[in-house]
Amino acid sequence: MPHGKHMVETMISDESEMPKMGRKYSNILDNFTKLKDNNSSVRLNSGLALLNHIRHITDQNDKELDFTLDKMVARLGSSLTSTRIGFYSTLTAFLTIYPDTAVEKLLSIMNTQLRPAGSNLKSENADIYMGHILLCGAMIRSNLLAQNSIEFQQQIMEILLNAGKQRSYLSFISTMFLSEFITQLDIESIKNVWPIVEKEIGKPWSEQTLDTFYVLLILRDKHPLLVNHKFLKQHLGITEIIAKESIDDIVKLLTALLRIISYQHPVYKLFCEKLVTTEFVADFWKGVDQKFIKPSRSDEYVAVEMLRLILVNITDKTIIPVLLSPNLLQHMLKRFSNCKKNTNDEVLMAFRKVLHLIVSATNDKDMKTKIQFSILKKFILHPGDLMIEKKTGIKVIQVIMGNLRIDGIKKLSKFYREIIENKTTKEREGTKTEFWTNAERSYVAQLLTKLMGRPETFLDEDWRLEQLIFLFNYGFCEVSDVGIELAPQFKDSFYRALDYKLPKLDNARNLLSALVHNLDSKLQSNVIRLRLPLNDAATDAWKRVIDLIKKLEKNTKNSEALPIFHTMNLHMGLQLFSDPEMAIMSINELQCCYERLNKKSKKHKKLNNTDMEEEPEWVEVVVDLLLSFLSKNDHLFRSLVGCVFPHICPYLTPSAVHQILAVLDIKNTQKTLTMKKQNDDDSSDTESESEDNEEHNEEDEEEDEEEESVSNDEVLSESESESENEDENEDETVTDKLRIALHQALGDAAMKTDDEDIDALIEKGERSASVCQELNDKLAECCTFLVRCAQQANLVTKSIVEIYGENLTAFFKKRDCVLSPMLFKGVLQLCWEDNWQLALLLVDFTFDSSIRYFRRNQALELLLIFYNNNRLLNMSTKYTNVRMELEATLCKNTINTLQETSDLHLSNGQSTLCSNVNSQKKVSQKFIGHLLILLRVVHTRCLSKAWNWQTVKTALINYRSQNSLFGDTKTAYNKLATEIGVPLNVLSKKENAKLDSSSDTDEIPQNNGKQSNIGSQNGKTSESEEEKEEEESKEVSHSDNEQTKKKKNKRKQREKQLLKKEARELRAQVMSQDIEPFKFSSVNLPENDDVVELFQNGDLHDNSTNLKAPQKRNQSLEDNPESKRRKRVSHA
Repeated sequence: MPHGKHMVETMISDESEMPKMGRKYSNILDNFTKLKDNNSSVRLNSGLALLNHIRHITDQNDKELDFTLDKMVARLGSSLTSTRIGFYSTLTAFLTIYPDTAVEKLLSIMNTQLRPAGSNLKSENADIYMGHILLCGAMIRSNLLAQNSIEFQQQIMEILLNAGKQRSYLSFISTMFLSEFITQLDIESIKNVWPIVEKEIGKPWSEQTLDTFYVLLILRDKHPLLVNHKFLKQHLGITEIIAKESIDDIVKLLTALLRIISYQHPVYKLFCEKLVTTEFVADFWKGVDQKFIKPSRSDEYVAVEMLRLILVNITDKTIIPVLLSPNLLQHMLKRFSNCKKNTNDEVLMAFRKVLHLIVSATNDKDMKTKIQFSILKKFILHPGDLMIEKKTGIKVIQVIMGNLRIDGIKKLSKFYREIIENKTTKEREGTKTEFWTNAERSYVAQLLTKLMGRPETFLDEDWRLEQLIFLFNYGFCEVSDVGIELAPQFKDSFYRALDYKLPKLDNARNLLSALVHNLDSKLQSNVIRLRLPLNDAATDAWKRVIDLIKKLEKNTKNSEALPIFHTMNLHMGLQLFSDPEMAIMSINELQCCYERLNKKSKKHKKLNNTDMEEEPEWVEVVVDLLLSFLSKNDHLFRSLVGCVFPHICPYLTPSAVHQILAVLDIKNTQKTLTMKKQNDDDSSDTESESEDNEEHNEEDEEEDEEEESVSNDEVLSESESESENEDENEDETVTDKLRIALHQALGDAAMKTDDEDIDALIEKGERSASVCQELNDKLAECCTFLVRCAQQANLVTKSIVEIYGENLTAFFKKRDCVLSPMLFKGVLQLCWEDNWQLALLLVDFTFDSSIRYFRRNQALELLLIFYNNNRLLNMSTKYTNVRMELEATLCKNTINTLQETSDLHLSNGQSTLCSNVNSQKKVSQKFIGHLLILLRVVHTRCLSKAWNWQTVKTALINYRSQNSLFGDTKTAYNKLATEIGVPLNVLSKKENAKLDSSSDTDEIPQNNGKQSNIGSQNGKTSESEEEKEEEESKEVSHSDNEQTKKKKNKRKQREKQLLKKEARELRAQVMSQDIEPFKFSSVNLPENDDVVELFQNGDLHDNSTNLKAPQKRNQSLEDNPESKRRKRVSHA
């Protein structure tokens, strides 16, 4: 309760007023207390309990009912919000249950319990008026007021409005109840209270508030006969609330907020719903935009909220461009630029939602292209910004582009080309003409390329050809306003535009053929001049490409193979302008292959057998060329392979298939996919740098690739697209992923057995730690999937078990093994009966003392996973003997481990201070904890013949009596003890010793303490080693995390204690410098008088100062010198 507790609170909490009627009143009082709880569920339950208790009372004059009603009305004036909510809700329900409750009675209680006074604090009176409003609201909500007489209705209205005028924040609450009461009344009933309401809302614009305006709008809808033209003309000077003459007054009223929170007032929603049905939206928003010449904080909140409400309710979408007003949009973009790091700004978050609404509106099929294009221009030109997506984080431009129809795409492409050409300048009001920067022109070129990815444009060959020629001119030809920095960006956009997959290969061939012929004619006639002219070799290759293309287009033979050479020659011809060396080599090989194909088709077989054997088939050369394309970090080449590979498949020879399989063979250490001229270091370094640049420029393209449909001939390109993000081992990574892609594409041609696949997958995981970490989860899933496939196909799995066994052994016994335990966890969860053989190995590894403890803990965790596999344990299996051997071994080793640990404790005796023993004990207790958890699971599912549980109990009790258990180990012991019937309250000898000799602990020599410190310091290294090992085992189980944190905390505490002790010793050494050692045996005491004089002088006291003596004791000795003398003399 805040300062100045309300007098009503004191009054209603006075238990002397409660009738003395027995225990039932104490129950009511308990419910009253709970109604104040901050938890809404507690308040609701207590209110229901209270109402349920009194609902059986039939006598309206019952004292218990009166008492309850008094309390509920009084507590409406509480200063606590939770109290007001609880009692208001309960009172509303109470009045609904008792509709015959007299209003006069409620008003009497209010006048008694909620009476404002001049002597009260302002806050106390404000709470009382809040109670008046809530009481009136409860009568309105329960429909009690609407059913009462006119006199009471008028009285309640007066009370409600009067209380609302006492504080500005109370006005809103009273208005809400007033509007609700108005909606309950019909036209005849409201006439009775109309004079009161008219007096409240019949005011000029200058005196209107948000609350009165809200009531005015409601009455205009609900009772238009009362708020008619005459009323509006009389008070507001207009015949309609929303009119051209009233727009300025409404803008001023809605933007003049006393507090920012008022932007959530319901008047905004109601007004915007009315506004969009009129023709004054543009006029109103123009007035709002003027506020943003110099906006306040409240203007931001109100404007963005009203913009959102207008967009939600608008039906005429042509008005949307008008809502993107210059002052507002420019101000919000500045806000985004200034608040880059503040992602939680409420205004900016709300404006992002507005942008989403605008973008969604452009997806309407009925919206005209003119409106869509107008919205885009608002975002790109003034008042927007071409980089609006970067500033706001919302892809408004790209999403609207995706909603355009074909006519809008063509219109926008023309607009983009004008920006690239700098024909369209930036529009700025009151400033000079401003041209587009290189970065902006480059970005627009990327947007133009994205437009070419729209499926609607795939069959429009003329339009696509026009865009390609335009990009080629600006990327490769001499253009006046394109410099050396901008040209490469246009060049990349050109090749990216070639990368889109058209519906049919013939569509792509026709487009590329038209492009190449157009470029050839312009180059021959010198209409265009290349920025970097082709050298002689490239020029010769270009001519040969043109000649071959013409031959292929006239040739009608080999119709199946013709698309291969036609498509590849067209692409390689265009690559001459970017990478002439690679393109010339590819063109030469393609022409040789085509000539060889022609000779074979014409049956020109005049060569001898030896020549035929030395010369490979044309398809083998083409396959080799395609494989070299796949090794390049360029999506265009992979798309090319994806297009032509399906047409090559009918011509594949065994040798060509083996070429592909050689790539799939992970044991092949040769770089099959690298170009011959990429072997020296310089060229490979240059290529890697260019690949990084291409990777940076292809970020925008990846989104379009996701929208393309996936088919068999695209598997190669899509599988390879993932390799663009690799930074290390580029050739190896691309090769590995290509193997998988080709494996999918070839299907049965590259089929292997499951055993070989598992062996290959595991071998891949062992290559390096970095590769293993990246592929751990996928590797485990693949191996587990192959085991399931072998089960479904009823294949012999002996070799699979051997592979798993070998790798399981390596995992536990080889320190450099980087395989993840997830690999074994997945298979142990399968209902695969060969898991019994793996489990037998795990039992051996668990109790192998040569294996590190953290690995042995992992073995226990894997065994726990195995024993939680209920389906496997309950199924009949051929491995019954193996199971018997497994559990007998587990039982025997468990007993031996518990006994050996106990014997180790006895044999060590007092040597437990040794760090190695401490470390071993610490780890072994953790190991014991895991073992106890496993035993608890095994106990309910074991073979009774294999286990001697009585011996296990004895060993367990013996172990417990010799060791103190902590943390998870103690919990595991207690659970297992409860399960198998072992006593819980077994005290270890150490614990008994602590109880027996607790008084002797202070007499331990200081040297022993030092030795203990040394031991603990030595133990730190073993603990840090153990922590490193535990990090490797986190993937199997996260149950050790809490225990590890506890260990770290304990270690930190020990280190702090050691540091404090060392600091004390150092201080003692510093303070004892230049002080001669003192021995009582060397002191010759004089007579008593001299002794007294000596002590009074303080010499002896100074030489034997005790640093550890308490200050209070020293003070008492100084204050009482006589007692000091007596003590020292007697001591001497």
